[in-house]
Amino acid sequence: MWIARYIITEAARRLILDPEFRDKATDTCRRAAPKVAAIGRTVSESVSKSVRESPPVKDPAGFGRAAGKRVGAAIRRFRADSRPD
Repeated sequence: MWIARYIITEAARRLILDPEFRDKATDTCRRAAPKVAAIGRTVSESVSKSVRESPPVKDPAGFGRAAGKRVGAAIRRFRADSRPD
């Protein structure tokens, strides 16, 4: 098992030292950051609405259903909006 760990660690080390890979990874992170922040806000708002709808302390199953539906719908909406045309 140590051989696999060594191979993976060595591959990661070589990737980190490659300037082209670092530039591409940095660019990807910069492009993804606004999208990740937007979906995070949407999920947070969805869960807050679900808490008001059915409090998790009084009705945990109802909260879970409501939160799951809202978060699932938000993610589906986000995926549909971010697809290239």
